Amino acid sequence: MRAPPAENDQGLRRSRKLRQRLWRLVGAGVALVLVVVAVAASFSGAETGAGTAGTPTKAAKVRIAKADSSRLGESRIGAIRDHIVGDALLTLPKGATGDSYRSRGMKVQIWTSPEFLPDAAAARSWANFLTALPQASDAEGLTVYFASESETASICGAGIVACYQPSATLAVLPGSRPAGAAPVEEIAAHVFGHHIASQRSNYPWRAIEWGPKRWSTYQRVCQEPRGRRPSSPRINTHRTGSSEGWAEAYRAVAGGRRSQWGAADKWFKPNLKARRLVLDDARRPWTGNADTVRSGSFEAGAGATQTYRLPTPLDGRIRLTLQAGINLDVTLAVKNGDSQRTLGKDSGASRQKRLVADSCGEAGFVTVVLRLRAGSGSYRLMAEMPRG
Repeated sequence: MRAPPAENDQGLRRSRKLRQRLWRLVGAGVALVLVVVAVAASFSGAETGAGTAGTPTKAAKVRIAKADSSRLGESRIGAIRDHIVGDALLTLPKGATGDSYRSRGMKVQIWTSPEFLPDAAAARSWANFLTALPQASDAEGLTVYFASESETASICGAGIVACYQPSATLAVLPGSRPAGAAPVEEIAAHVFGHHIASQRSNYPWRAIEWGPKRWSTYQRVCQEPRGRRPSSPRINTHRTGSSEGWAEAYRAVAGGRRSQWGAADKWFKPNLKARRLVLDDARRPWTGNADTVRSGSFEAGAGATQTYRLPTPLDGRIRLTLQAGINLDVTLAVKNGDSQRTLGKDSGASRQKRLVADSCGEAGFVTVVLRLRAGSGSYRLMAEMPRG
């Protein structure tokens, strides 16, 4: 059997001397209580990394570091290898400690691995850090779990430093800076970018994959042919996906080191306009299509056409509804703004025509074409367009 470390022997001897001295002072009635003191002293060495005979050495527990916004942008960061977790619900390990912290009017859940010492002050500092990032109250409802390195590998995947699960609004962050990786603050800002995207609409696409509406339109995500379209949330390549491009752009705009860029495609490295759009999407979420109404009429004369040029400042889905008069028969079509490519057409016999088409980089506008087939009379055109 391995002999106990010398420092642990010294602790036991000190404890015995203390127990004998106190025994003489206060009598046998207190001896039983003091056994607890002796036992605690005997393990004091283990808390500082020392083992006992026949017992494996355990590393001392440490506290998570307090958040420090000055560490955003302080050093070279390299790649931030994170992961978006799919639908299988993640659960926190037994023994995790946490609480809700209110900061700037938002309530954030901060949980810490049982492998770290609980520290309410450090947890509150992270709530303050997250609520200070550019957003529209998105930290409200977020749950953050600070994990050990082994837990992160188990929850997020080998070689991954953090992950995010949209369905649970759960961010798993490292409890201490991983070796050779970015500061935890940089990682947290990047992952919070994923969280913001999960709270945004980019109809008909998923913002968690494509990025939020204004930014993804400017970055031409829906029309990009060179592999920079969204990565699957379950298989993120970290080189091409717009999901990672958005998160990295958000990190940089939120105060991260701008001259450094992670593993995301440099196509997404934000210029001045992209930076403004990142802030717009973060602080002023896109809320949906805007309605446009046009009215008109046809006189008798088959083949006549009327056109409307409708602006499309944002990529997205167009919905057109045409209600024709009882004696009016027209066709409805929508075409690309510059190439006149037909995006959709309704030539049915019904007096009410409906058309759905996706606008993707359509030169800022689309053209709606009404063509008279027979009859005459008035009509009403209603268009739902992605704007704002």
